[in-house]
Amino acid sequence: MSRIRRNVSPWRKTLTGIERGDQVVRCIRTFANWPHLARVYAGAEMPERFAAMGRRGFTIRMTDPSDVQTVWVVFCAAEYFVPAGCATVLDLGANIGAFTLYAARCRGARQVYA
Repeated sequence: MSRIRRNVSPWRKTLTGIERGDQVVRCIRTFANWPHLARVYAGAEMPERFAAMGRRGFTIRMTDPSDVQTVWVVFCAAEYFVPAGCATVLDLGANIGAFTLYAARCRGARQVYA
C-alpha cells in the first residue's frame, strides 16, 4: 500500500477541491467507484488491488499512485482531446492504457493503435 505524498494545509486542500469541481463532476460521470478514486487522488492510502471501474464497461487496474494521477489527468481533468466519433487514434507511449480506453470507450474512436 502506498500513497501520494503532499505537504498541503487543510485550507489549501479545500480551495483546491472547490477549484476542481468540474473535474470531480467528470469523475462522478465516468467512474462507478468515483469516491475511492477521488480519495486516493487527494492523497489517501491506495489499496493494494485498486482499480477504477468505468461506467462504460472498462476497468483500469492500478499498482502505483502515479497511475491514479494518470487516470485523473486523462479522464477527469480533460487534458487530452479526442474529437467525438474520431475514426483512428494513435497513442504513442500507452503507459497503463488510460488514454487508449478514454479514446475508445468515452470518445468513440473506432481504431486505437497503442
